[in-house]
Amino acid sequence: MGVKVTTSKNLLPQMIQKAKEIDGKKVVVGSFGDHAWLAGIHEFGCVIPVTGKMRGFLGAHGIHLKKETTQIVIPERSFLRAGFDKSQQQLLRFVDNTLMKTLLSNRPAVEFLDGIGNTLASLIYDYAATLSSPPKSEASYKLGSDPGKGLLTDTGRLLDNITYRIEDD
Repeated sequence: MGVKVTTSKNLLPQMIQKAKEIDGKKVVVGSFGDHAWLAGIHEFGCVIPVTGKMRGFLGAHGIHLKKETTQIVIPERSFLRAGFDKSQQQLLRFVDNTLMKTLLSNRPAVEFLDGIGNTLASLIYDYAATLSSPPKSEASYKLGSDPGKGLLTDTGRLLDNITYRIEDD
């Protein structure tokens, strides 16, 4: 007994073409542009040497450093790397649910990549908005940081700049 399979439409060439459009592309999520420096400080931490001018500025704001204080340490508050780590499974579910649909649809393949970027940027935004450790220093509050706001949400500019871009490998 033989089995014969026929199809009314061969979608394999379309799927191969869409896969080629995706191949060699990557989605980069981060904070780009004017706030990239601030994102870097929070993401990796920072050590700032204390200068005489800085002592004067801080003193004028009620922050009096000890003479032996030669640097200010801003602790790492990873929100991009840690946010990605926390969001990996959700992102993989998104890819699992949409890749085949993209390959079989008439929509441009770039929409799949846009979906990855939007999904991950949103997940990282949500993670960053609720980040609570390590806590802000007393000096941050004396310099105007709002105690009622989250670690990275005083102005909202840092979180509002979490976005993505599609790049060639």
